[in-house]
Amino acid sequence: MCENHGVITKLIGVYDADGTWWGEVSYWVGSLFGQAHCSLCEITHSRWRRRADWEECRLGLPVEFATRHRDEVTDVIINLPDVKFPCVIAQTANSSMVLLSPEEIASCSGSASALVAKIERAVQEKGMSWSSTP
Repeated sequence: MCENHGVITKLIGVYDADGTWWGEVSYWVGSLFGQAHCSLCEITHSRWRRRADWEECRLGLPVEFATRHRDEVTDVIINLPDVKFPCVIAQTANSSMVLLSPEEIASCSGSASALVAKIERAVQEKGMSWSSTP
């Protein structure tokens, strides 16, 4: 687990969807019929491509924000206490922690700027800081 006062070197947003061809198709079809939903996908993508407002917000963060599907993350992330997807993971030089839960991401209601504000608030509340090099 990440210690308080950790220096965040990278953020990872983990989708509640699989990245395989079948996973992508299943999610797309499920979302059309209201049977699949990922609040992080809603923030980062329109139906067909990445959202421009997300790209602008992502590039404004002081560290890299990478995205992964749940089947693309390491065992370190899978085995974090209380990890549920979607989520935002904060990585430091030698640890990782869940920074935002599914409920916190969902409360952004699809807004990229709201997600960034929640990330910044969580960093402050957890006594963490940003690495000086993205």
